[in-house]
Amino acid sequence: MDDLDDLLSDLNATLGGGGKPAAPIPAVPPRPASGRSQNLQTSQTSASSQSGGGSALSTKPQQSGPALGGDIDDLLADLNCLSPPKSMKASVQPSTTPVKQAPPRMPSARGVKMAKKCSCVTIGGTQFEQGLAGFSGTVCCDRMRCTKCDLIVVSFENAKWSSDAEYMFFRNCYPNEDKLRPKLLNCPGSRAYCCQCTWTEKTTPEHLGYNSPFRWVCRGHS
Repeated sequence: MDDLDDLLSDLNATLGGGGKPAAPIPAVPPRPASGRSQNLQTSQTSASSQSGGGSALSTKPQQSGPALGGDIDDLLADLNCLSPPKSMKASVQPSTTPVKQAPPRMPSARGVKMAKKCSCVTIGGTQFEQGLAGFSGTVCCDRMRCTKCDLIVVSFENAKWSSDAEYMFFRNCYPNEDKLRPKLLNCPGSRAYCCQCTWTEKTTPEHLGYNSPFRWVCRGHS
């Protein structure tokens, strides 16, 4: 700052001295001037050469502080417009709240095709048709299940069981037909039935009600 004041005083004395001889400038060893002082000295020298020694020029540098500050404010405003709002930043962050899994939906009863069952479960000989039994006629059920051993009832046409067939035989041989054949006897018109715990043969129809010794029920017809 002292170097700048000395330089301004020398310049005013040289340009506006009023005809008086300027005082001799003492020899001062050159000092390294800052970049701002060099720029100011260059601009002042150029101005003095253009004016030709006329009126004194203003040596105060133009203040660019307000303009520069305005540019910075505009730049910051543009950056704020480009940056996402806080609410958007918060929405990008992954949520730490555990997601509850919805329970599986059970199929509607309307979409499930229910199997048709016999109105009255009937067993009988080969002269009676097998299939879905209704309220009229005699139809023997061919899709029975035992509620005691929970296994399917099998039948054999024109056959009956030997008198020596017993529980352990059916327990070990059911449902293998090859193992059951040794206890089957040829009997035209008869139909032999068995599960793993119960066996019988029939030539006449018999309805299996609540009082029947057989725990055989219809498991449904497609």
